[in-house]
Amino acid sequence: MTEDSSDRITCAQATLHALVDHGIDTVFGIPGIHTLDLYGGLTQTPLRHVAVRHEQGAAFMADGFARVAGRPAGCLLITGPGLLNAATAIGQAYSDSVPMIVISTVNARRDLGLGRGEIHELKDQRRALEGVVDSVITVHDPGEAATALDLSFARMAGHRPRPAVVELPLDVAAAEIAPRRAAGSRIARPGLAPDALRALVERLRAASRPCFILGGGALGAEAELRRLTTLLGAAVITTVAGKGIVSEADPLALGPALGTEAGNGVMNAADLVVVLGSELAYLDHFNRPFEIRPDLVRIDLDPDVLVRDHPAELALLADVRTAVSQVLDLMAEDPGRPPWRGDIAALRERLRDDLRQRRPEFCAYLDALRAALDDDAAVFSDMTQLAYTGNRYFECRRGGTWLHPVGFGTLGYALPAAIGGKLAAPERQVVALAGDYGLGFTLQELGTAVEQGLALPVVIWNNRLLGAIDFHMRRQEIPPQAVALQPPNFGDLAKAYGCGYTQPDSPDGLDAALKAAFTAGAPTLIEIEVDGSYDS
Repeated sequence: MTEDSSDRITCAQATLHALVDHGIDTVFGIPGIHTLDLYGGLTQTPLRHVAVRHEQGAAFMADGFARVAGRPAGCLLITGPGLLNAATAIGQAYSDSVPMIVISTVNARRDLGLGRGEIHELKDQRRALEGVVDSVITVHDPGEAATALDLSFARMAGHRPRPAVVELPLDVAAAEIAPRRAAGSRIARPGLAPDALRALVERLRAASRPCFILGGGALGAEAELRRLTTLLGAAVITTVAGKGIVSEADPLALGPALGTEAGNGVMNAADLVVVLGSELAYLDHFNRPFEIRPDLVRIDLDPDVLVRDHPAELALLADVRTAVSQVLDLMAEDPGRPPWRGDIAALRERLRDDLRQRRPEFCAYLDALRAALDDDAAVFSDMTQLAYTGNRYFECRRGGTWLHPVGFGTLGYALPAAIGGKLAAPERQVVALAGDYGLGFTLQELGTAVEQGLALPVVIWNNRLLGAIDFHMRRQEIPPQAVALQPPNFGDLAKAYGCGYTQPDSPDGLDAALKAAFTAGAPTLIEIEVDGSYDS
């Protein structure tokens, strides 16, 4: 049977169809001279394309989309500068274990590595990316585009989810091939082997005062973990990435308390500490003395985590949700345990009171933010003082609702990530929370938010200062320098982009401003002017 040439498509088109086969419905990017074949193929797919103002914004939006939707989005990026512009945001997703698929072009195969001075040429684009992604696959054979996507999605699904890049050399992207569907298959996350499951359940049944530490790797297992911790009467501590997996209004939830006196006390009093989906990284315990037992039980998808820094007596390589579901099935007839003896809620309130005393203005505005939001509202925060306080103080009632760039810690995250989150769930309340300086890194994406008609409040904590850097300079007796920088006139900026603008002068005013912003037809800049410094 001869092949009908009319059925042939370009490799670029095949790549887009493979994205659809794998469940991608939204891609972010900017068309360029090197991505014409990709953009020409978009009209033959159901993919929604969101045009951004800077490639960094594209990857931040894909990050925010994935965190809210619970599945990856894609980026379409040009060779060289387009991909490097996005590298910071891709690195943030890598650090925080956020899945993302990046389709990029690269110079034609005959030009790779020869330094001919071709437009957008990098010495070695693949190697330039390897430090911020889980996987880079260069498609050398036009017929292997779908296979490259199959492999990329398998790697994201089978272990710790992180960004993957598929490179299309220009001549490969334009080449015509016979269409082939990508596998599009769902890979089951690994669970516990029978012996490991029995060993874990024996420990859980024997414990009278268990403590669970929940990290970002436990997101998606909220219902199962609430059932298990209730059954066991366990105390619950989280990292910042794990905030709200068990509601911080729950009597047994201490919140992000690693490295605090209260958190250390609970862990020391426990007869079993189980860490689920967390590296227990430096930032998880806020640079405070961190005491943890040597007889840990750890469950994680990343084998490196299980042996690095805090080795466990029982280290289990498994997906958290799958493992907890297995435990619940085995303990289905268990009568349950009395709740943790000791008032966890009182300890949690003591931690919050300490912050209220040291940072009353911060906490008052965070209380107003909490009061204005539904339980499932998503708050995307930047690297700013208000967010640092919120990491511990803001009460999360559901997992994945306080979204902070914890590991890589890049400025400029909040606005574009919130745009991605709002596009993923237009019916939910979504807020961007940024400092006056950090917003400047990506404020051009206000244009994207306006174009998309998003009712998105952008809360600007304007202290006219790089406050945390100022604090650390003073603490180290360095004369503060380059920290007091003049922000733009945010009212004029809002007008230029077609946004709403308001400047509340009290926490009550913030509550009212947020409620109005949620019903607007465009983003609203909400500027809060405050004193710049804090003491610790």
